Amino acid sequence: MADPPAKLTPTAEQLFRVRQELESLTRRYVEGLLASRASAESYAKWLGSVLDAVGDGLIVFDGDLQLVLANQSALRFAGWNVANLSREEFRLKYQFAPEKGQPPIAEGEEPIVIAMRENRSVEREGLLTGYLLPPDGVWVRVHAAPITSPEGQIVGGVTVFHDISERKRLQRQRDALATLITHDLKNHLAAERMFFDLLLEDYADRFDSSERELLSELRKGSQRYFEIAKTLLEIYRTERLESDFAPAETDLRALLRSVIELNAHPAALGGVQLKLTATDEAPRLTCVASALHQVFHNLVQNAISVSQPGQVVEVTARKSGTGAVVEVIDNGPGMSQEEVEQLFQPSTSASRLRSSLISSRFGLYLCRLLLEAQGGTIACRSVPGKGTVMTVELPLEHPRA
Repeated sequence: MADPPAKLTPTAEQLFRVRQELESLTRRYVEGLLASRASAESYAKWLGSVLDAVGDGLIVFDGDLQLVLANQSALRFAGWNVANLSREEFRLKYQFAPEKGQPPIAEGEEPIVIAMRENRSVEREGLLTGYLLPPDGVWVRVHAAPITSPEGQIVGGVTVFHDISERKRLQRQRDALATLITHDLKNHLAAERMFFDLLLEDYADRFDSSERELLSELRKGSQRYFEIAKTLLEIYRTERLESDFAPAETDLRALLRSVIELNAHPAALGGVQLKLTATDEAPRLTCVASALHQVFHNLVQNAISVSQPGQVVEVTARKSGTGAVVEVIDNGPGMSQEEVEQLFQPSTSASRLRSSLISSRFGLYLCRLLLEAQGGTIACRSVPGKGTVMTVELPLEHPRA
């Protein structure tokens, strides 16, 4: 039977070396931990400085939508205690409305809530009011986005808001000045047109045929530019249309019937027949009805103006997918492809089209603005000598609904 191995007893020198190694490892670990902490603190301070240097306000929420961080711009903008507010307190003290005079957006529909609920970026403009803000509030553009973990889970959200009050103020001044100038021009042209009417109707016998022909051409030119001035006024009012009226559910067929009735008399005077074809599936829309009424009124007016006695102007409406399609069809002289491409452009509508198209086609730029504000589009198909089809496509829901 073999003898058991002898028991090894470490010497004092060996124990000392082991202790030294343990102390060295511990020291290196602590030094590394302290360095890592210092690095993290330094990085946090650097990141804080970067965020504070950003001119836009920034607020970070956790996964429960509680405020966890606000940069200096947000604190100065909304009050130094904003970072200490719960979301419920924040909602009580600050409200966000799409436009002045409109109710604030409902709870659960704030940009940050939608961003985290639907995992997408959300951007909106509106008026922010609150107890530490100016009495009239502050216009802001808000951008909200979710914060996700490496695994793709939503762990929070961030809201960035930019002060656009000065831009709004300058925009209002620009619109007021443009409206004033255009209104004065419209009044001047109206007076000029009345003067030509007076000359041609009450004093026609004092002019020879060539002079009467010249006066007639001058009156037509004055009338065309009167229509342009009137349309310009409508364009400058367009940006305010969305703030003056809220989207509401609208019966599309009823709206188109109203347009047909409004244009029945001028159509009859020109010997033009109006026809409405709306299928039973023609949908109800959430829209600004007054804006759509103006669009279709302009389109029907244009179609009547280019039609000959005995011709038909047809308006059709139908549901298509998640939207509606309305067409205004005439059998007039049609247009070339070059003219079609210029129809909806602000810089060419009054300069490159032939003079006979200026007054009736200039308003198409306005139609485009009104439709785009409601998430819609307008397009034109036309063949010289074979008429024109104006196609309007609209979503069932207004973008702001």
